[in-house]
Amino acid sequence: IDFESHSLAADFMYQPLTDCLPYEVEFTNWSDSASYFWDLGDGIWQGISATSFSHTFEQPGDYFIRLACFNDQTCNVFDTASVAIHVPASESLLNADWSIETGDLCADSVVIAAIFTGSGADLVEWNLDDSVFSDDAFNQIITSPGSHLLEMLATDSLCQYTQTLQYNFQTGPAVFIDSIVVIGPMCAPANLLFDPVTNADSTWWSFGDGNSNSGQPGTTHDYNAPGNYQLEVIGWLDSACVNSDTLILGLEIFDPPMVNFWIEDTLCLQKGIITLNTGSPAGGVYSGEGVAGNFLDLSELMNGAYEIQYTFTDTNSCSNTAAETFELLLCDNVPLVTGAAFAFFPNPANESLMVSCGGCEFAVSDHSGKIIFESSHISSETLLSTQHWAEGAYQLIFLVDGVVAKVATFAITH
Repeated sequence: IDFESHSLAADFMYQPLTDCLPYEVEFTNWSDSASYFWDLGDGIWQGISATSFSHTFEQPGDYFIRLACFNDQTCNVFDTASVAIHVPASESLLNADWSIETGDLCADSVVIAAIFTGSGADLVEWNLDDSVFSDDAFNQIITSPGSHLLEMLATDSLCQYTQTLQYNFQTGPAVFIDSIVVIGPMCAPANLLFDPVTNADSTWWSFGDGNSNSGQPGTTHDYNAPGNYQLEVIGWLDSACVNSDTLILGLEIFDPPMVNFWIEDTLCLQKGIITLNTGSPAGGVYSGEGVAGNFLDLSELMNGAYEIQYTFTDTNSCSNTAAETFELLLCDNVPLVTGAAFAFFPNPANESLMVSCGGCEFAVSDHSGKIIFESSHISSETLLSTQHWAEGAYQLIFLVDGVVAKVATFAITH
């Protein structure tokens, strides 16, 4: 026999929270036990360990409430307590309803007015962004843009019953997409940057070719084929009174122009300056080593392989480039260069070069453009000693009365 164990006593109290249906009652368990089971008048036992809890009775009538306690460490192990509760048949007649009017939600100052249009309430409270007002009618001016919440709390104090209505709304500037700046050539394959003029903080794009993306306002996209595309963008701004806008833009992606260019596979260094005129369509730009405008100055080059490019841009700002390579050689047996009274030979020269110009002056420059010889007097023929000149290309400049009359290229070999 355990003379130190105490006896178990089930005990609880209850407190009605309302006087009308639905009838809410708060129960408080004062028992000191290990396990608790409640029968809340429906004949079903359920374990509820909370010291305090509430229960709502939806129908009127008499309810027999029982609490059963169990503790095998006590001398009596089990005990119960019970009480009868009468639920009245009266119901709250509260019917919460309201009428709301707002001004232009996109204006700098927004007037919002509301009035209780329901019945059965003896207290009406309004809560706007955590500011509470008590009156049947509500009227406020909002000057701060953003998200707002208006709540109306209608209360039937007799039945201690409250109904709440809510209205969420946005004030501030409307989201807009005024235009889209398209950066990049409209030529396939086209890598385009789309920069919208907008106050949206997020967007969704449809590019018209089956692809789409979402994220920040600006985006890029590759159009691999020419054609007409419909670009659509939707922008959102959560803090705006009208939080989405859509813009549709038509795009035409063009074919790049067909560009052709031709140059001889092999060129002789002694040819000097040649004209580049085989690029098609006409009006393009030549580029490469030794190229200036539409001319290729071979005297600036050494033996070897070179590439010349021809780039043409059409009226749609679409460009394309054709490229050709040639081999530059120091050729033997280049014919005597003549023109009017100008002549020089041999070409290439070895130890000497005979220059004939019928009474003119002339000068010689190396491949860098530096003048290395100037005739000091007018002579019909001049024999230049070239045995100490470095191998390479040189230019012969003929002058008449101090004006350049002809420029020719020759080579030195040893």
